[in-house]
Amino acid sequence: MILATGSNLKEVMMIKEVDPTRITTNNVFEIAKVLGIDAAREAIMAEALKVIKDQGIDIDIRHVMFIADLMTTSGSIKGITRSGITSDKESVLARASFETPIKHIINASLIGEQDFLNSVIENVIMNQPVPLGTGLPKLIANIKINEEKKEKK
Repeated sequence: MILATGSNLKEVMMIKEVDPTRITTNNVFEIAKVLGIDAAREAIMAEALKVIKDQGIDIDIRHVMFIADLMTTSGSIKGITRSGITSDKESVLARASFETPIKHIINASLIGEQDFLNSVIENVIMNQPVPLGTGLPKLIANIKINEEKKEKK
């Protein structure tokens, strides 16, 4: 067993006595660089679950998997911060709902950005039905009404 401050995963894996299938580090960026983004995703889940379990919290692993997927879906590791995954959202209101709302709204207005209100958060902010689940019958009803009008003509 090698215990070290810092890490150099690539060189440690080259040591003859080291089992490369059991080596680990808590540096997820190094894991992504040496072993790939899927290994980094697994490391993010393992680290998050370790912290959660140490706090005595019982959580469904699917929540942790979702966060790890969100952090690694672009092929690199992004934090859950205003400059990480939040900056990638296509909706102005979704970006503004996380942090620095005035900055996002002003920047969007300067370039004439449109928000099509396609997801949950934008519709909640606008106090209107979300276009899924129970928010869909209106859409279905409109289609049937339109079809009935066409048949009468």
